[in-house]
Amino acid sequence: MTPEQIVDAALAEGVGRFTMPAVARRIGLSHSGIYRSFADREALVDACLARIAEQIVWREPAADWPTFLHEYADTLWDTFTAHPGSAEALLQATAFPAAVVDWQRRAFAHLGRLGLDPGTAHAALDLVGDLVWIGVVGAERMADRVPAGGTRGEQFEQSLSLDPEQPAPLWHGRAFLHRKIDLLVTGVRPAPSP
Repeated sequence: MTPEQIVDAALAEGVGRFTMPAVARRIGLSHSGIYRSFADREALVDACLARIAEQIVWREPAADWPTFLHEYADTLWDTFTAHPGSAEALLQATAFPAAVVDWQRRAFAHLGRLGLDPGTAHAALDLVGDLVWIGVVGAERMADRVPAGGTRGEQFEQSLSLDPEQPAPLWHGRAFLHRKIDLLVTGVRPAPSP
């Protein structure tokens, strides 16, 4: 069994929830057989994250930095949601995958060509990445079932006494993520007086 096949099996189980025995069963290998290729679960998670990062299809850089930041957010959101548990797994990783680091270097350079100084470019990419990261982890956690019945999100919404007629709370999903990025881009300003 190749390391690539083991990574395939771990990804099929789900990067955020696989167990070494489950991966072994999936590919017909003994549990200890996995350890010939990967020292421990953490090493296999890192290999899964590296594979996910290598498969990211980055959009052509936008001609303006606000659009670029929104597209960056969409790419990360799409990647994390296509691989449930990957955002949380990345929080526990020992390093960012090389493919992500390489893309970030190119993104910093592109933002520099668009007029942002290096510190601002770094802070903007980091902030957008953090917003996506925590947004996806939060959305996944809100979907968890709870012993009291329903999901964590439903329990949370009930605790806030939200109007049950609303289709979804304002903070759910990608649309609210983009509102946050707009704040980053434009700054917080009070609404003009009528």
